[in-house]
Amino acid sequence: STDNIKEILQPYIENGIVDYMICPGKTAQMLAYNDALQSFKFDCKYMAFIDIDEFILPKNNKSIIEVVNEVFALNPNIAGLAMNWHIFGSSDQENADFSKGVLQRFLHRAENNFFRNENVKTIANPRYIYIIANPHFVLYYDGKFSANENGEHVPLNLNES
Repeated sequence: STDNIKEILQPYIENGIVDYMICPGKTAQMLAYNDALQSFKFDCKYMAFIDIDEFILPKNNKSIIEVVNEVFALNPNIAGLAMNWHIFGSSDQENADFSKGVLQRFLHRAENNFFRNENVKTIANPRYIYIIANPHFVLYYDGKFSANENGEHVPLNLNES
């Protein structure tokens, strides 16, 4: 980021809510994900591997933790919940209106059958993760896997169900 993000986050850093790390380069996302995994895998029950412009919203009236706990209870080898992406477009905006937040500006998403919506993001038990191979694919130790909300095994980075 080339903006003043550290200054914006400074109060949260000082209060111990945010850990700030500089990851130079264009493909720093994987460095950041894997650093977070190694640094905090024993400090939390679950970790969500999402980007700052991604949001998690359960389809039902349950909390995220309730949904994750329910899926993990379906099979002792489930170590991650694979959540499908839903790609939002420009909502026919020619120019960005920065007076509004992204949730107010981007209201239209691609249809369910849009091919990129098959990609997943993951909430996982970090103690079972070997490595995060790419932003959409987590490698687990033997026998563990990611599952969709129905408890079905999600191979690699795609959930086509």
